[in-house]
Formats: sequence, structure tokens, C-alpha cells
Amino acid sequence: MYRRQLQAIQLVLWVLLPALPVRAAIDFSNPLEIIVEEVSDFVNSQLGPSEVGASYAALINFAGNPDISTATYNIDAGKGSTAELNVGRFSYRHRFGKKGDSWRPYLQGFIPYESLQYDLNFTADSEDADARWEAVGLILTGGSQFFLSERLTLTPAINVGAFQLESNAGYRGAVSESILDPAFQGQVFDWTAYAWVLGASFWMDYSWEFRTFDAALHTGATYNHVESFSSTSDEIAFSSEALTVSGSFETIHSTPISLNGNPISLVFSVGATAILGPAGRALGFSSFTDYGAAVQMDVSRMGWPVTMLELGVKVIYGPGVTGWSLILNYDF
Repeated sequence: MYRRQLQAIQLVLWVLLPALPVRAAIDFSNPLEIIVEEVSDFVNSQLGPSEVGASYAALINFAGNPDISTATYNIDAGKGSTAELNVGRFSYRHRFGKKGDSWRPYLQGFIPYESLQYDLNFTADSEDADARWEAVGLILTGGSQFFLSERLTLTPAINVGAFQLESNAGYRGAVSESILDPAFQGQVFDWTAYAWVLGASFWMDYSWEFRTFDAALHTGATYNHVESFSSTSDEIAFSSEALTVSGSFETIHSTPISLNGNPISLVFSVGATAILGPAGRALGFSSFTDYGAAVQMDVSRMGWPVTMLELGVKVIYGPGVTGWSLILNYDF
């Protein structure tokens, strides 16, 4: 793929390289073509369009609840490199029917955003590169809540939508800027692709009422398939999928506190998520747990369409990843 470019610049590099103040992490005694191929093979196998597209599909899978949230994941990329994943989502769900019906269909609009940044660190000291992938899209979900009892609710749904995935890279150092940048331009980095999403999910909710607090279990699985339909480079085309399995358990504790007559409760939660398939390779982690606390306010007396507001924070921990999440949740 890069052979013609590399042959043209290889002689110049052999003349100039001894004068460069660079201590290479990859052995520059090898031909430059091998070096570039090693880097491109690593990126394409771990952080290629299919893997990053799958990571966005995994992000969509987190949309089991209609909420507004932002989260930061600090990823241990190994070999002294660092990585950070920032995600945000805004969703709105409209339910049909009325309270007390045995089933209530709904439509949900969901705008997920993802920014994944890696310090590739394939050379040491004065040579390195930062790679960044950003994705944003619109996902529509149609499903129904089936109230099998006062405690048990099942929610199957179908997802469909599209998103834009963009890759950018910044280089520092003489070799990186003059050699690697043009070699990777539009092939490994610096491209834009558009893809569609199709998937399905199934969620189960079960609730309990105890003497001093309430409790709820929320668990389910989501599968999404992503496939590109347009890109700025003929080399960029991908088809991938993500399967996410997650569950959470929360307890709700009433307090004597109220705000303008609206009762305040405290919510504590613990959850776990597993990301299966290529998405885990791109993200750098495939599972995590989260521990949260929130303040919940019952606003049903206000006569608004929304009957509950909840603001909380979660701490995220897992193999190779730590982070936090800020969540605004609501219910009708």
C-alpha cells in the first residue's frame, strides 16, 4: 500500500537519519517500509475502522435507559501509552398508551457522541503521534414495555440509524512529520466515513418494595451491526458488530427532605458491563463495573410530563480502565 512512497523517500532517510536527535523505540536499522507496516498493522488490527465502528456500536448499546449523560474512561494502553474515551448521549423517549396498560409501545431518539484518543507512542523522546477518532450520529429506537406484573417488565426494541466516523492524527518529530504523516494520510488516519446501524435489544426490569427502601434490577443485552456506505478514501470500508451485556442493581431510600414540596430520595447503584467482539479491542477494555450515587426528586405533583428527575455520578472501574460518569435521568 505504501511501497512507492517509501521507496522514493528511503534513500533520503538513510542520509538524514544519523543526524536526527531521535532515539527510536522501533529499530530504525530495519528498512523504513517495515517500520511503517508494523505501525499500520497495529493500528488496523487494534484501531481500524471496523474496530472503532464497533466501539461506537457498543456505545449505542449503553442506551438501555433514556437519559442524558457524559462519561470519561481512562484506558491503560500499555507500553507507556495512554488513551482516553469520552462519551456523551442525549435521548428522549415518548411512550404511547396510558399508565395502567399491560403494554406501552414507545419511540426514542438518541444522539450518541464518542471521542477516542490514543497516544500511540511508537517512538520515544521527541517522536510520537496522537490519534483521535470521533463519531456522532442519530439512532431511532422503537420498542414496547410489557408489564407482566407489578414487579416485572420486559422491553424488546429495534435500533436503526446512521453516524459519521472521523479519524485524525497529529505528529511530533522530524521523522513522524515528514515520513509517517504522508505515508498514513487518508489510509490509516485522516479520513471520514459514514455508516448505518441496525440492531436489537432486550431488557428486563424487576422491582421490590421493602419496609425502609425500594430496590430494582435492570439487566439486558443489545446487539448492533454497523456498516459503512461512504468514505473519503476507497481504502476505508468496514462492517462490524457489537454485543453488550449489562446489569445494574439500585436501592432507593426516602428522606425527610423536600424541595418546594417535592420529595427527595437517595439512590445507590452497582452495575457491570461486558463488551463482546471487536469493540473491546478498539476501546482497550472489554468489561467494567460502576458504582453510583444520585439524588432523586419526585415532581409528579407539578403536573409536568416528567414525573421524576435524578442527578447522579458513577465511578467506573475495570481491567485496564478507570473513569467516571455524570447522569441526568428522568421518567414519565
